[in-house]
Amino acid sequence: MEKILKSNPTPAEFAAQWAEQFEKALKTVAKDGKVNESAGEKLEARKDALRVFGDNVVHFLHFSGQDEVETKKMLDAGRQYAQKQAGLVAGANGKISDAQALKLSSDLVADFYVLRGKSLDATLPKAKPADVDAALKLVYPANGYADLGESVSTADVKNLSWPIRKCVDDYDAIWGSDYPSDVIAIKSGDKTYYLVNQVNDGGMGIDVYTSAGSWLLGMTCSESGEPNWSLALGELTDKKLKELGLDT
Repeated sequence: MEKILKSNPTPAEFAAQWAEQFEKALKTVAKDGKVNESAGEKLEARKDALRVFGDNVVHFLHFSGQDEVETKKMLDAGRQYAQKQAGLVAGANGKISDAQALKLSSDLVADFYVLRGKSLDATLPKAKPADVDAALKLVYPANGYADLGESVSTADVKNLSWPIRKCVDDYDAIWGSDYPSDVIAIKSGDKTYYLVNQVNDGGMGIDVYTSAGSWLLGMTCSESGEPNWSLALGELTDKKLKELGLDT
């Protein structure tokens, strides 16, 4: 998307530009003037910049407890939400810098950067092989993830890097309050890794990040299936396990 939002916008300016693009996104998936979770998933699957609005749809529906909502109602609520959240991170000058935007709600960070004509990937350091290996050595052999470190309180989760917060928000939007996510801080030397653990009635999933928010590895497992591991640098292989001495 070309640059739409000027540098250092006010919360009102951000909300106005955000709502304009959100409306365009909703029109591409709305049916009979309404949107549902399927519409949000269709947005998330798009290849263009409008995909960043998919989580806004999904989060709104889940956290409001609705299966379907009129497009106008979602648009109006979304505009108010965007302006309120922007107001919380704006500086003393009443404006939002690119750095301050990283503190926005997890489902608005990508939106801000896209509107600014920037690549969101540029805000995150790339995962380093050494970090992937170190995290894998800690997490892969563990029988219980809670024993790896201390749980991070809900209040403190809000201060973590936006990708970690987004992971938590996405899990919680899908599974709701009956199956809340747990974030665990794992100390390893002078580094801290964050593991998001989500257990539900159909299985479990984990995602591990650096403190800066780089995704390192993840695992999904159905209730009766084998764990399916994936790494930031490719799928987990027997060769990788042997290299790290984990092929027990």
